[in-house]
Amino acid sequence: MSVRERLERSPRAKAEAKQVAKAVSWAEREIELTDEELAGALGGVSPRTVARWREEQQRPQPAAVIAAETLLGLAKALDTVFGTDKHRMQTWLHERVHAFRDRTPLRMIIQGDAAKVVTLLANIDAGVFD
Repeated sequence: MSVRERLERSPRAKAEAKQVAKAVSWAEREIELTDEELAGALGGVSPRTVARWREEQQRPQPAAVIAAETLLGLAKALDTVFGTDKHRMQTWLHERVHAFRDRTPLRMIIQGDAAKVVTLLANIDAGVFD
């Protein structure tokens, strides 16, 4: 067995693949991202790569693992601020935000800036709005 094959089968590689697949599934289900949009959110990979990660068929690159963890942090932040009110969450994701130079939170996520959205949500939860 080659070094690459051992790495692909390592517990860490499996855990990373599961984490990315979980983030992809959440983003598709809850914020309704397409594979093309997820490709941007996960570091500018191809939509085909996103499909492979969804099925845990390919080990994600380290940058994609970090981006996926950020998306899962976003899931928690959105849940903290909006709870079960998915309509309110979707409305907010599509509203222009001054702090994002009038881009929407969804656009920020798709462009790979989900961490900034998480920070804004933390500020909203803390009562700090700008």
